Amino acid sequence: MNLTALTEKVVELEDEMVTRIVERALDLGAAPMEIVNAVNDGLDKVGLLYERGEYSISDLMMAGVIFEDILNMEGMQFPASQQEEVFADTILLGTIEGDIHDIGKTIFHSLAVSVGFNVIDLGVDVPAKRFVEEARRCHPSIIGISAVLTNTVGAIQRAIDLIKSDPVTKDITTIIGGAMVNIDIAAISGADAFAKTAKDGVTECIRLKKLFNEKRQDKSNE
Repeated sequence: MNLTALTEKVVELEDEMVTRIVERALDLGAAPMEIVNAVNDGLDKVGLLYERGEYSISDLMMAGVIFEDILNMEGMQFPASQQEEVFADTILLGTIEGDIHDIGKTIFHSLAVSVGFNVIDLGVDVPAKRFVEEARRCHPSIIGISAVLTNTVGAIQRAIDLIKSDPVTKDITTIIGGAMVNIDIAAISGADAFAKTAKDGVTECIRLKKLFNEKRQDKSNE
């Protein structure tokens, strides 16, 4: 099915038209994967427009919201055989226990979705053990821990220690982000990567995603 119009409306951030086109496509028998591929083409173009300075952060966030809305639409459920392909690049995200700052995490969430990540957001004031519990359930490729307050370093370290010591989650890549984060805090906490801004965090996750996919490909070739 030709879904060029869907891609174009995603690029134009026409959320109502996107919804109508998706509903019509599903009625005509389009597979959810076809729709996701067309939307991803649009998200790629939105990303390029942002890089050229033609779109703003808010435009990227809007694109992310559109994508999430599509995934939640009736009829967009994926067969079990396709779920790994669709959600392989999942980020489990949350602000660490003791911190209720949400703005940076919310921007990161939307930007990450706009470039094709599936994001599971646990909210704020998230206990260390919950990161492990949810990671065991959803098997993300990346766990992102957000913090703004300097007194949360100990809590971040505890969370990463739990993640790295659990047999199910020990190989999941961890990234920490926030205004107070730097290379020293990343080293102390044991995080695999860090970023100070939402945009840098998404850039780093794209890099980590490529490494993850390369490792997965190497294993499949063994």
